[in-house]
Parts: sequence; structure tokens; C-alpha cells
Amino acid sequence: MGGPGRPGQRADGKGLTEVASEGGGPAEARRAREEARRPKPRRDAPGRKRSAEPAALGDVVAGLMRDRVLAGGMRVGRLARTWPQVVGERLAAATAPVRLDGGILIVAATDGPWGAQARFLAEEIRQQANQALGGTVVTRVHVVVDPGRPEPPKSL
Repeated sequence: MGGPGRPGQRADGKGLTEVASEGGGPAEARRAREEARRPKPRRDAPGRKRSAEPAALGDVVAGLMRDRVLAGGMRVGRLARTWPQVVGERLAAATAPVRLDGGILIVAATDGPWGAQARFLAEEIRQQANQALGGTVVTRVHVVVDPGRPEPPKSL
């Protein structure tokens, strides 16, 4: 999608809406929803023990950066900056990446119809997000409807 041509276009010239009928389906969407709903175990950094002693904030942040605990948030920030190139201008106006946890990219949509469109395109979004991040980081895409997210502007 970030290939030559217009933003949101794949190397073969097709946009997300054009490939909607090529993949995904209700079973895949159901599996992703069930996976995202499962409780995740708390992950402390390997080999790190909690201390009752206070620590300087700079030391805590440095430790988190060193252990790559904040890497997911940085990746989401990178995706958010390039989101129109990842999903195309129209879908980017109504959706946004909000979290990356355990390989599952959580995408917020402004309303049900845009959420349904993003769910239908979840596999294509996953592929393009991985391309934008430069590796196999996203294993699944889970779309949620977030009514608090501003609506995209209506065209005349």
C-alpha cells in the first residue's frame, strides 16, 4: 500500500477497499476478537525484581527503554504517523492505531460501519502495518468502535 502511486495503494495498484473481497471473513474476525478478550498475564522485565525502595524516575524510564517495555508504544506512534499510507486516506480518517500488545494491533474506529470495514480489511492492515514497521511485529488486528474518537469530516 505504501508502494508507488497514490497513498494507501499496494504495489499491485490496489487499495484496501479494492482488496476487501480477497480475504478475511467472519471466522477470522471472531477468532481475533476472542484472542483479544483473553486476559493477558502481567509481564515484568525478565530478571528484574521489584523493590520497596523508591527509584529515580529517570532510572525507571531508562530501565524500561533498555528492556524494550515501551517499544510497543513507540511502534504505535510510528504507525500513527504513517497511518494514511498504511490504510489509505479514507480509512485513516475514520480509524487509528491505539495499542500494540503481544502482537495484536488494536485499531479504533469512529463508528460501526467504519469498524466493520476495518475488520473486513484486518489481514491487509496487518500486512501493511508490518511493512511500515519493518518486520513481523503485528500478528493480528483487533478493531474496536470508539465513539469518543472524532468523526471524519463529511464530504459534500
